[in-house]
Amino acid sequence: KPYKEERCRDHLLGLLRQGSNKVVYEVEVHEADDKEADIGCTVGQLRLPIEVKGQWHPELWTGADNQLNKLYAQDWRAEGRGIYLVLWFGLRTDNKKLKSRGREKLNPTTADQLKEMLIESSQAAKTGKIEIIVIDTARVNDKD
Repeated sequence: KPYKEERCRDHLLGLLRQGSNKVVYEVEVHEADDKEADIGCTVGQLRLPIEVKGQWHPELWTGADNQLNKLYAQDWRAEGRGIYLVLWFGLRTDNKKLKSRGREKLNPTTADQLKEMLIESSQAAKTGKIEIIVIDTARVNDKD
């Protein structure tokens, strides 16, 4: 079963911090209007907010625009940019099912489809200011 978003974020940070020492990653960083992004990625003067969402999150389909773009990317250090990082655990997750897009809308069946649909539903992603990344964490047996 998938872990909570915070634990996944912390594990990801451990992996990212093994890279360049010129990039600083911080947890729950304060952005514009005292809002907190899940991760702040700082290189020089630029600090990109990274918002992490599991596929089960109630605001999965709106978070890139309503949270990341409107609240965090407005910080002067972000220059209007940010990363929307979504965790895909596949279709067979007992306790963390994919958040529905709404009535009569098809749901994705793969991480790639999820990324395409998130980009299509996000005005900020279409402008190129917000980058949407979907990490496929589904186990091989779950992809059947």
